[in-house]
Amino acid sequence: GWCGQDGQEGMAAPGGLGALTYPALFFVGMVVHELLLEEVSVEFGHLDDLAATVTLSQFSFCLVTPLAMTNGGSLRARPRTWSQFFQYLRLSALVFGATALATASLEYVSYPVKVIFKSAKLIPTMVVAGLLHGQTYTTIDYTAAALLCTGAAGYAYQPGEGSGGGGGGGDGGRGIGVLMLLGSIVFDSLVPNVQQGLMRVGDLSAPELMTNVNGLGLVCLALYMTLSGSLGTVMAQAAFSPFLLVLLSGIGLSLSISVLAYTQIIKTSGSVTAVAVATLRKVTTMVLSYVAFPKPVTRLHVAAGLLVLAGVALSSWSKEQHKRKRKQRRVAGVDASSRLEVE
Repeated sequence: GWCGQDGQEGMAAPGGLGALTYPALFFVGMVVHELLLEEVSVEFGHLDDLAATVTLSQFSFCLVTPLAMTNGGSLRARPRTWSQFFQYLRLSALVFGATALATASLEYVSYPVKVIFKSAKLIPTMVVAGLLHGQTYTTIDYTAAALLCTGAAGYAYQPGEGSGGGGGGGDGGRGIGVLMLLGSIVFDSLVPNVQQGLMRVGDLSAPELMTNVNGLGLVCLALYMTLSGSLGTVMAQAAFSPFLLVLLSGIGLSLSISVLAYTQIIKTSGSVTAVAVATLRKVTTMVLSYVAFPKPVTRLHVAAGLLVLAGVALSSWSKEQHKRKRKQRRVAGVDASSRLEVE
């Protein structure tokens, strides 16, 4: 839910792009984004506010993207009351928590552990949907959740070095990293619910929601980093090592391109294609992470990864079955009302 990709309306697509262009853009963009995140944690893991710095870059580029695509038109829906302001502030805080905690966890756990845990966000999403909306689930849904949970636990259990400045601290350090990831996926599960509420109440498009959330998040985070002095520290580090600025720019740009592509995949190809591409890019990211940043690989790693992949696939299939049944009920309802009108 970083920049509104869970919204119901995408941005206007540039003309002339083929049906395969958006899946390719999303796939490449997210793989590059994830690898750059690991690289920045390797090279600059010593920075105290690295997580906030990365999030600041993501807020920045995810603000520029909708503004550029709508020629500034997305500013029309900016919050005009304190009530609206605090609703967007809450959503920005959730987005920041989900992203910053995931980035900060790399100091304690390896990058594949982060990917595995982020794939397991189905579990808190089910809990939140059940508590807030009274939604019920089938045996298949619970089986998928169990596979994801088991796979994530297997990856977290196996001792290993972190990918960047971290992974240190032994079992205690890994415990801190796992707690951060758990917090991150809880925030992740809350973001779509808040997004949907805002879009329904305010009749917002995805670009307008992106502009408001990322704009407010950017202002608040920049203010905090300025007052704490961390922004000056980061700028000094970037002046000394321009590679940091290159990495941050690449992280923000690749994420914003991926979000744009994702909204268009949902709009033009459907959610099944979107989930399939998203799952494939996670597998590719995991493989490339081991190639680019060598780590110990055990049979437990392989087994846990396969469990998570099976859980994601089963969850995606279950979602599609639910959608098909809802569509059939709607069609049946229309047919019944039509018959009544004729009679």
